Amino acid sequence: MVTFSFVEIKDITSHIFIKDTFDSFLLYEAEFVTGTSFSIDGALNKAFFDSDELELIRDDFIRWADIKPICFNIIKGKKLPLSFKLTFKLSYANTERFIKQTGIQLTADELNGLFINLRYVNNKLTATTGTSTRNFTLDRSYEKAWDEMIFKFFKQKEILIESL
Repeated sequence: MVTFSFVEIKDITSHIFIKDTFDSFLLYEAEFVTGTSFSIDGALNKAFFDSDELELIRDDFIRWADIKPICFNIIKGKKLPLSFKLTFKLSYANTERFIKQTGIQLTADELNGLFINLRYVNNKLTATTGTSTRNFTLDRSYEKAWDEMIFKFFKQKEILIESL
């Protein structure tokens, strides 16, 4: 797990809420504090979907691309939000891709989640990586590989970060 901050707040918020940079991630949860507070649980309500739709759904959480416009509407305006927190989770398909690319010795089913936690408060935006496995393991190579992957991701997207 690593924590870092973003050099250009306007740039990263553009990547989050306007550009497609995070669209392939799932929204695990979100919290926004403006004139009121908003909390979003990204878990899909499977009872809402018919059987044909359920066959196509591999993940248990909504794609950021699908809920991003709603979240953007919550924060847009003349005033900045007091704070927000977004927890993104890597999709199952991208978790499988991550495992193949890094060669770690876990399956996508053993990894409960690979996360990026974004937190904006006091005009500062930070990110913290996080991981979760279904079973305890002493091997932490997946954590290091995830941290490295996130650093590469931000470098590829030309998003300036600094370690804390």
